[in-house]
Amino acid sequence: MKTINLLFVLSLFVFASCETADFVESPTTNELSLISDAELGRADEDPIESRFTFTAYVNGSYFRAEDFQAIETGDQLIFEGEKAGNSIILQMPADIVNGDYNLGASIGTSIDYSASVTINGQTQQISFGSMTVLNHTADTGNINGTFNFQTADFNVTRGVFKLFY
Repeated sequence: MKTINLLFVLSLFVFASCETADFVESPTTNELSLISDAELGRADEDPIESRFTFTAYVNGSYFRAEDFQAIETGDQLIFEGEKAGNSIILQMPADIVNGDYNLGASIGTSIDYSASVTINGQTQQISFGSMTVLNHTADTGNINGTFNFQTADFNVTRGVFKLFY
């Protein structure tokens, strides 16, 4: 009986010392990440950790691109992350430097900074948004940063990109 009581008391200490955390919603269990209650993290807190990253939340649902396309058209960089027919596209000048930028206008125009999202066959251009370039090295063709934007029907938040072109 002493053993049972001792186990019960020890288990209380173990459970009382556990910290609670929420899981970031994602499609598979091997992609679950812990985040603290105090601060909701980005979909990928450290874009430096993985070779290619293109993640965001679209209307609160987790999006993690499986296919990446990078197009350098002289003075523009266009990056697309795609998964199962859904995609996010970011457009920026090829000579972009680290810093914060406002996004707007339409993909494929002469406007320097833009974005669009395609979900379930519905493509919408950005209404407004922002992007932060954390690192861009044109010589090696790598870039990483964060983004958020809105369209008429989609709210794209906590976006992270780390790509090579």
